[in-house]
Amino acid sequence: MLPLPHNRQQQGRHMANYHGKLTSAQDIAERCIVRDTLNGQPRVQVFCGPNSADIAAFQEFKNPAWTRDERCSSSSSYGAEWSGTETWAGAVERLRLGWPKGTKAMRDLSLKLTPRLPVVERTRHTYRPSVVPVGGVIVSQAAMLSGSPTPYLGRFAVREKREGSKIVRLGVNVSVSSGVDSATILGKGAAVLALINALKLHGKAVDVTILHASTTGWSETGTAYCHHWHVAPSGSMMNLDQLAMAIANNAGNRRFMFAMTEHLPGDVCPKVYGNYGMPASVKQFFPDVAKQFDILIDSDCMITRGTSKIAAQWSRPEDQVAWVLAELAGQGIA
Repeated sequence: MLPLPHNRQQQGRHMANYHGKLTSAQDIAERCIVRDTLNGQPRVQVFCGPNSADIAAFQEFKNPAWTRDERCSSSSSYGAEWSGTETWAGAVERLRLGWPKGTKAMRDLSLKLTPRLPVVERTRHTYRPSVVPVGGVIVSQAAMLSGSPTPYLGRFAVREKREGSKIVRLGVNVSVSSGVDSATILGKGAAVLALINALKLHGKAVDVTILHASTTGWSETGTAYCHHWHVAPSGSMMNLDQLAMAIANNAGNRRFMFAMTEHLPGDVCPKVYGNYGMPASVKQFFPDVAKQFDILIDSDCMITRGTSKIAAQWSRPEDQVAWVLAELAGQGIA
């Protein structure tokens, strides 16, 4: 068992990520939830690790404090247009197997983006002498005199990976209002995925956390809460098909994040029964969290269907490309 971090804010993430599978609602409450106060405002943070079993546990184990009589929105049958999938089981299956539609949207956008990007330095071949057991082209006298069983000296192509050491920590706030349609979420998600893909192509290691910031009301005196789903830690095998399901599909917010909301502490649950909270800015309500990321894509979809300039920008490829280029420039890629 790994030691707990001194920073309590990271405690939930640490436990959910590294201490094994979540096994009960009490387990979730003890390992994944952290409460604090900032400038007099109560806050709750809920953490989840990268394994699909971690996020599935939030729906599998019901929170006894969630006493809402109606069905939970995470497992609702509202339909795929709003919830992303027909069922919760369908969302988990797509998360595990990937969502090709989202990846295709990313690739289509990446094709438009590629001509605008600097040329990526190609993998370089170098040649170096090496002693090998067979196939040598020159007999090495030094190796022979030393009694080496492999006295052949050859030159062989070695593939040298050109990758930077910097880890780009990316936070994506997927919190949106109920009126935002699937096309807007897909458009924004495709742009985020194209950004991740471009960063990786330019030698950056990318660490991705899905965030969901909300408040129990418009008043800043209410409770603010933020979910952290560390979906793709740096160094892990990043599957863009799976990441598309978490970022570009409605289910990322309206099933997976809602399942985490249903595990809020008992005194907070009744405040979000009607609407699952109001979308909020991470920078405004969780400035300490915002500082943890090199790139924070905050919630900008607190709007209704199709009437906002903000929503429209995610439906226009030229605006999507411009946004990705601006974010890349901030990381020194221009």
